[in-house]
Amino acid sequence: MRTSLTGIALLIVIVWQIPAFGQYGMDDDFDVGQSLEIPSKQPPRVFWLGASGTANQRILQAIQKEPTKIRFIDTPLEEVVDYLESLHHISIVIDRRALRDADLDIEMPITRSIEGIPLGSALNMLCIENGLGWYVDNHALYISSAEAAKEHTSVRAYELGSLSGEDVIKAIGAVSESLSSVNLWNPKPGGYLPPPFDVTAAQHGIGLIRSSNAIVIRQNREDHELVRSLILSLNGFQQ
Repeated sequence: MRTSLTGIALLIVIVWQIPAFGQYGMDDDFDVGQSLEIPSKQPPRVFWLGASGTANQRILQAIQKEPTKIRFIDTPLEEVVDYLESLHHISIVIDRRALRDADLDIEMPITRSIEGIPLGSALNMLCIENGLGWYVDNHALYISSAEAAKEHTSVRAYELGSLSGEDVIKAIGAVSESLSSVNLWNPKPGGYLPPPFDVTAAQHGIGLIRSSNAIVIRQNREDHELVRSLILSLNGFQQ
């Protein structure tokens, strides 16, 4: 019964939030009751759901845009994190348990020289080279093991612009290995509605809200970035 009520509560939040986005951009406030109508020549937007969704979204946007400067030679991971935290003024948390589970040393030496690219791109390089992963949650940037980062999911709603929801879902299934293997939320009159599920569970799913021409996806950070890129490209916007 608890799981069922949780799923119903999530659906209410999804349906209630999507029509409220109005004419505001991703970084702006919005008023309840504004329409979902997309201004001309404006890219479709993405909205993070959940208690800390808006804050997390803004942190990720800063990570993806703000250039960084990295010059490390055998620098312990913890010192690297302290440096990036001070340089970019964001909270960075090391998931020590995930590192232990993956047999990774928190004092692992990091050697890398990077300058002039966004922090997000630099993090991708550092993580790939050292078996690490990263994601944003609870108002902070988390450094974790690669496997734990892949298992961490969040729920986001995507405007589709001029695209067909069914076509977008098919395209996502074709390019995303994890989403190609999941069951779509069961179709109901007027759209796809999600079955009850525990919103804290690390499961993957995708659903279509026909009335708002939007999709709602539970996925990890990397696949969310893939979905966002796909929707923008299909709508004719450059990355």
